[in-house]
Amino acid sequence: MEEQPNNHNQQPESPPQSTSPSPPSSSSVSITQIEENDRTHQQQQEELEARSGTVAYHSNEWVLGFGSPSTIVIGNDTWSTFATAVPFWFLASLLVIFGFYGSLDLQLNSNYSLLIQPNTFFVQTITVKQVHQQNSGMLMLYGFRKPPPLDVEKAWTETHNVAVVFEHKEWLYYLNKGSKVDISYAIKSPSSVALSLVIVQGRNGLINWVDDPSDPNQTLSWNIMFGSGEIQQEIPESDFYYIAVGNLNSQKVEVQLNFTVNAVVYNTSNAYYSCSVGSSKCSLRLYFLRGNLAVLTTPGPTEAFRYIRQ
Repeated sequence: MEEQPNNHNQQPESPPQSTSPSPPSSSSVSITQIEENDRTHQQQQEELEARSGTVAYHSNEWVLGFGSPSTIVIGNDTWSTFATAVPFWFLASLLVIFGFYGSLDLQLNSNYSLLIQPNTFFVQTITVKQVHQQNSGMLMLYGFRKPPPLDVEKAWTETHNVAVVFEHKEWLYYLNKGSKVDISYAIKSPSSVALSLVIVQGRNGLINWVDDPSDPNQTLSWNIMFGSGEIQQEIPESDFYYIAVGNLNSQKVEVQLNFTVNAVVYNTSNAYYSCSVGSSKCSLRLYFLRGNLAVLTTPGPTEAFRYIRQ
């Protein structure tokens, strides 16, 4: 029997060399494809990890208040996000529950009577000082251990002769619930045109009315003034209120306004602390969990001055 040649240990003969470049062998093509596939797979994996990390970042940022994330990837970014988000979430919760406390500048009107009820967990002292010293001695700070009754009525009248150009003029008041405002008006020149008069609650209410003066839903009281007349309004809750006159005409309009304010203010006769804010400042110390509160007041026009803003 003839012996079959054994080709396992024989090397294949080298092909003859040619001047033209030879095509790559199948083994080199396979290696190149594997390397390219590895690089592509690595890039895809890195992109996937990057996207997963971003999803985990947002999921853990929002999940604190809304439930469990659908995908959880625990990594350095996730833990750092979690550690950063928890204090801010805790602080936001405290601000929602207890409120924010800090320095505050107030514009005061006649017979101003503001109840201040800070949370003694955060506030230890209420300090009041007057910015404009020409009104020294008119501002009073009172301390109470329980809310004083809102049962004192004070009334005063202000007269405003104004020339309203295009846009508006406003007057600011702090009024407690149950107060009443009566307004009489008389358009002087030219008498044939109309003006608008509104009462709005808070600064945002004024801004909304200025943005859309034709929308009565943005105001507490919305009126068109022709010639002369009267307007009455009762205050539904304690807050800052603006009385404003708007002029949508192209010409200046002169009008006389009389404001009669019947204000309901706090009874301060049983205060355990009182201080007149003069050239110095008044400080009321609060005690933890004892329910301290304060009332800030100004006198009426007949007591010290006549408040008129032109």
